[in-house]
Amino acid sequence: MVRWWWALGLFLILCGKPAMAQFLRVGPFDFYGSADLEGVYSSNVEQERPSEATAERTDYYYVVGLDLSSKATLAPRTTLSLKTGISVEQHEKRPDLNNSSNPFGLLELSSMTELGHYTLNLDASYERTSESADDKYVPGGRKKRDVSDKYDFAVDLEWKREALKFGLGYSFSRERHDDEEFEDGDEDEYKLTFSALWNMTRRVSLSYDYEHDKDITVNDPECYKGWDDKHDIGLEFMVLERPNLTYTFGYEKEEDEGEPGEWEQTHTLMVADSWEFSRTLRASLNASYKHEEQEESNDVAFQYGGMLEHDISRTARHILSVSQEPVDTLGSTADTKKTTVGYLFTKSDLFIYNLNLTAGVTYERDVPKEEGETEKKWTYDVSLEYVRALTRKLQRTLEYAYHREDSNLEDEILDEHRVTLSFDYTF
Repeated sequence: MVRWWWALGLFLILCGKPAMAQFLRVGPFDFYGSADLEGVYSSNVEQERPSEATAERTDYYYVVGLDLSSKATLAPRTTLSLKTGISVEQHEKRPDLNNSSNPFGLLELSSMTELGHYTLNLDASYERTSESADDKYVPGGRKKRDVSDKYDFAVDLEWKREALKFGLGYSFSRERHDDEEFEDGDEDEYKLTFSALWNMTRRVSLSYDYEHDKDITVNDPECYKGWDDKHDIGLEFMVLERPNLTYTFGYEKEEDEGEPGEWEQTHTLMVADSWEFSRTLRASLNASYKHEEQEESNDVAFQYGGMLEHDISRTARHILSVSQEPVDTLGSTADTKKTTVGYLFTKSDLFIYNLNLTAGVTYERDVPKEEGETEKKWTYDVSLEYVRALTRKLQRTLEYAYHREDSNLEDEILDEHRVTLSFDYTF
């Protein structure tokens, strides 16, 4: 059984190896990395509402992690990057959440080769993670711990010369979840893509994009296991540079679940601009609208938003952001009208150096298009973090974080208090 003193011992051994103080060399790779040790207290380890909990919600646990990364030049025009990491958790009150027999981990391998006008990219990765997630979307839906494995592979070939660019790619992704509640997320995805772009002038470009993909929901026997196709042709005009206003006239065709599609005309209008009123005050606005001859289910044809950012002082800043996705505006077919308003405040060096405060609140309002009750949800996040360098390579961080969700469709509050003490050693 993995105990906390075993985790501490492993961390001290890793930090004490003088041979790894600078790097670890394996063939052409020089590995740089870090070792981490965390002690965590959580008042709601699975982020559940009280009535949804099936086990102890409060927990103390320890995390030991090791991360390594490297980049090597294998040939004059070829570079290879490698990143790997492993993380082990030991829980005191919730031993069912221990992962010592199957730890969280990451392995990423990528390469890039440049030959004249050609660029070849290869990427492969494996990742085992845990996150708080909704088992399915419902208003005020519950959250809980979701452990999953994800495998990805992709290869892309690009040719570029002056105003012309062509691309060809293939990718494969596989995702598997440990918990039966999330098994509807077990998916295999295959995708073949082709793209072409011609910058006819500085303001006019012609593009073509093609996708040949297959998404398989593994545990759904009725899932369509054939291939879908999508063609998209667009002629884009930059109408204005300031504000940045573009109009795209195009045609698209989709073939879903074996059903032949028809070419339909599309019109897309996008506008964005930003202003700097002074050295401390900035603002930005954006909006997009897309019209299709045949609107698809749950399309958001029009959406817009803006942000206002103000530097109160050298160490304090606050940001206000607003976005909206109207339902019955200009052809949208979305199920709900969604409005989001967010406010974020950050203050570094609070009272003392390296003591940082972050506080934010978000208001979301979802109005159903059909019958149903409007959901109004408030989300609050506050964190207080103190960082101190103990040595040139060892850093200690003490953090308190609070998260709270309050929905009018739920009788209970979803909240969590979390205290984390961590030590990070950089090789």
